[in-house]
Amino acid sequence: MLSEQVYAHLRTASELARRWSAHRNPDRDGIDEHRRLEEAAVARDADTAAEVLVQHLTRTADVLTGSPSNEPAGEG
Repeated sequence: MLSEQVYAHLRTASELARRWSAHRNPDRDGIDEHRRLEEAAVARDADTAAEVLVQHLTRTADVLTGSPSNEPAGEG
């Protein structure tokens, strides 16, 4: 089924991004980022949830693309 294929692809891609991101920025507190997103969603605070999600995805993209703001001192 197509939806199962899409889900499997998204799951694989998100797992790769998580592992690569964690490796490139080990000091990042991804658990706290996810907690904040969960709290906003449970509270049905769509504005905060959207803001937290955008911040989380932007940080992840920056880390994965080698944004200079995410490089350790002395690199980049």
